[in-house]
Amino acid sequence: MTSMLLDISLPKPIVLPTAQLTGMYACMLGIDYILLRNQKKLLISKHTLRLGMTVVHAIVPLAIVSPLLPNNVTFAAVPWFLASYSAYLPTENFTWTGWLKALYSTMVDRSDPQRNKHAQGLLKALRGVTKLAVLYFGVEPLLPTMPDAMLAYPWFSKESLTDTFLFGLKAYLILGAVDVTTGLAQAVTGWCMVDMFDSPLLATSPRDFWSRRWNKTVRNLLHSLVFTPSLDADKKTVEKKQGFFSTQMGRGLLSFIVSGAFHELIICSVCRKLTLENFCFFTLHGLACMVNRFNPKKEPQGLERVGRIMAQLSFMVVTGRLFLAPFLRTRFTEILPITHQIY
Repeated sequence: MTSMLLDISLPKPIVLPTAQLTGMYACMLGIDYILLRNQKKLLISKHTLRLGMTVVHAIVPLAIVSPLLPNNVTFAAVPWFLASYSAYLPTENFTWTGWLKALYSTMVDRSDPQRNKHAQGLLKALRGVTKLAVLYFGVEPLLPTMPDAMLAYPWFSKESLTDTFLFGLKAYLILGAVDVTTGLAQAVTGWCMVDMFDSPLLATSPRDFWSRRWNKTVRNLLHSLVFTPSLDADKKTVEKKQGFFSTQMGRGLLSFIVSGAFHELIICSVCRKLTLENFCFFTLHGLACMVNRFNPKKEPQGLERVGRIMAQLSFMVVTGRLFLAPFLRTRFTEILPITHQIY
């Protein structure tokens, strides 16, 4: 099945050993840091420099890949994430030290009042093991043997909606491995590691899902790098800024747009296809969150809460096929030929 939006196949990439790619990307990040520290001496504007960084980090994973497809996710994601969010979003206070501090603060909750953090870490690890057990014994048997088979069904058919929910649930449960690793780290160190998720299945709206419940580590990181600087900026500077994307609402939508482009890059690098399905998925959810800002902030209760949870789940299931389709269409876990040639 091909994408209904766009289906462009990319040229075959150059495949290099993982060790060589790791060294290459380390050198690239080092060069980025040197350029950022010396941009004034080089007489290059901040926008031009970071835009150039983003373009370079977008091109490299499209042309050069690792033999292992899962590794390509990391190679495509981390450098481009660093470059793009400092290039396209109005994050004027971005520095590498600020990035590391923000990253640390998103992972460790130092304000947690609980004393027995070691025991809480073990419970967190046990929760992660439980998620993986539910995945293996409960969800996997219900999934189709051919993952891309669901794409042959009409979008709103019972089979398509059911499989979309199950694959989305699988993606969430797989990340239970994060609970295991962070839980064990907390049990050993005593640091209170921030939970990556907060019962996302109980979200009452798109904004509740993305802002409070899904991947809280990335959410906190984006908040510290994208939104907080605007709150600390000089009022006169804020007044001089013009355009929708300089507002809080605009920054939020722009974060989703950049996230959509970021996921498209991963798909292009791993699946060698440009479909724009992930870009549409994140942009659509960004618009939904923007509209959701106009709703009352009061938390729903009782039957109203149940109704909103069901509506949110329905929205995720209906739109989730956009996110899943490129990965289901391509054999994601298949290993590329180990060769230095273009295959």
